Amino acid sequence: MAETEQQPTRYPKPRPKGEPPSVTKVRELIEDRLSKMFDAYVCDEHSNYVLGMDSARIFVVPTWLDEDGGDGPTVIRLFAITNLDVPVTAELTKYLLAANLEFVFGCFALDPEAGAIWFVHNLLGDHTAPEELEASLAAVAQTADRVDNEIKERFGGRLYVEKPGQAIPPPPAPGYL
Repeated sequence: MAETEQQPTRYPKPRPKGEPPSVTKVRELIEDRLSKMFDAYVCDEHSNYVLGMDSARIFVVPTWLDEDGGDGPTVIRLFAITNLDVPVTAELTKYLLAANLEFVFGCFALDPEAGAIWFVHNLLGDHTAPEELEASLAAVAQTADRVDNEIKERFGGRLYVEKPGQAIPPPPAPGYL
C-alpha cells in the first residue's frame, strides 16, 4: 500500500466465546466483503459489524440457529434501524405493510415499544455467496437511506442517525442498539 493511501478504519475481529466454527467461517466471508465494499466499519460490543451509508447505520450480525443446544445452520442478519420515536398509528402500519410488497430484498419491521422502524433481510450463512452478501447489503443500505427521511416527514419521530457523518459510531455506541 502506498504511503499516501489511507488504511481503512477497522477494529479487531470479533470472535465471541462459544461461537461455532461455522460462524467464524461466515465472519471471514463478511469481513472480506466489507473490506472490499466500504472504507470503514467497526465491530460493536455485541460482535456485530456496523457500517454507514449517508444517514443509514447498517448492522451485519452473523449468528446460528441453536438446534437442541448444538451448532445449527448459520444466518447472516442484515438490518438498519431507520427511525426512532415514531408514533405508531394505523396509517404508519398500513404504509409499512404496503411498502413491504414492493421490496425484492428485505422488509420493514416495527418495534412498537420504541417507535423504531427497522429494515431487515436475512441470509442463510452456510450457503451465501460473496455476491449475494454484497447485493443484499447494498439493498438494505440504499433502502434504509432512501426511506428514513420520508418516514420522518410523513409520520414524525427522528432518524436513527441524524447526521450522515455519524453513521459509523465510535465503538461502543450507547443508545438504542
